[in-house]
Amino acid sequence: MGRIDDLANRYVAQWAPLSPTGATYVGIAGYDDQLDDLSPDGYAARAELTRRTLGELDVIEPETEAERIAQEAMQERLGLELARYDAGELTSEVNVISSGLHELRMVFDLMPTDGEEAKANVAARLNRFASALDGYKRTLREAAAVGRVSSQVQLVEVAKQCDAWVDPDGDNFFHGLVERLDSDGPLGAELRKGAAAATAATAEFGHFLRTELAPEGRQKQAAGRERYELASQYFLGAKVDLDETYAWGFAELARLEADMRTVAGRIVGPGATIDDAVRALDADP
Repeated sequence: MGRIDDLANRYVAQWAPLSPTGATYVGIAGYDDQLDDLSPDGYAARAELTRRTLGELDVIEPETEAERIAQEAMQERLGLELARYDAGELTSEVNVISSGLHELRMVFDLMPTDGEEAKANVAARLNRFASALDGYKRTLREAAAVGRVSSQVQLVEVAKQCDAWVDPDGDNFFHGLVERLDSDGPLGAELRKGAAAATAATAEFGHFLRTELAPEGRQKQAAGRERYELASQYFLGAKVDLDETYAWGFAELARLEADMRTVAGRIVGPGATIDDAVRALDADP
């Protein structure tokens, strides 16, 4: 085993206890009864592990081409993760797709549920949900205190997601999860207690977003060029020329719309709009 492999294995072994939900996402067993520490200290601990690992990576001389590729891949991913932490992105960004809340909520979709041990893990996580959200609120408050807050629109929309997850006539997610597990006795009682606690915590978190954080949020949803450059690089795994990419994108959009208008003319007749073509196709038996 090469030094890069050894370092990667040590990193994962140290990372999994710091990110139990991440461990579940990637299939590492043994952490399904725990949740991440989303407090400022929890984020700092994960960032310190990343920083330390990058320092070790930088002084390793790869012995093979495979090691070189693995080293560069780790440096790229971990480096961007650390850059996002240092820029305050990881500890402040809340949107309808991604946030600490979503990581906690979605991990229940990936957990094993067959057998008593699996159900006990679900119960344990449900009963830890409120504490995890309390830590996350501290993190978001610290970020807000230095001016890093998501847009008002996104914060309010996530609050609405919280409303849906706890609505008995909506998703009713946590209670629905427990009902599907169909457990009786002490384990069933723990599951029901956890569902009630997680439901209450999620409802309270939605209230926190709506009444405390949203008033501090940005009026515009636009993030700004510097933040977008970092986010796009993390998402794409590569740096792109944003001006060139957007110019190409708008040119492609214009080309596609012109093609659509041409096809609409063939369907309905000269001068027809795209909406005219859609109505004609919908009306055609």
